This record gives sequence, C-alpha cells and structure tokens, in this order.
Amino acid sequence: HKGTCDKLDPKPVYALTTVTDGVSETTVPGVTIAGLLKAPYAINVHKSTSDLKTYVACGNIAKAK
Repeated sequence: HKGTCDKLDPKPVYALTTVTDGVSETTVPGVTIAGLLKAPYAINVHKSTSDLKTYVACGNIAKAK
C-alpha cells in the first residue's frame, strides 16, 4: 500500500499472495526495493480474504538503519 502503517491508503498498489502458515512470498515483476524506497509504502496483512478490513499486521518499507 502507498503510505505508512499510520496513514495507509486502503487501496493496495500490488497484490501479494495470501499468508499461509505465517508465510507469504511474492515477486512483483518490474518492482524493486529501490523503487519502493522512493515513496512511503507499507506491507499490510489482512485477517483473511473474507475480512480484508481487519488488519493483523503492518510494516513500513524503509531503509535499514
């Protein structure tokens, strides 16, 4: 999603695979970490595909300190 966990655009920019057993891995063609670092983005985990309005986790994409 564009934005940060504190101010998240509810419309996802990129679709990621569903989390299964605590794991999700997605490759988005043409998207790089460097590109994502040019604007604020966050990865958001929803409770389920039937309850997308409930977020259970969120992490900002940011440079390592």
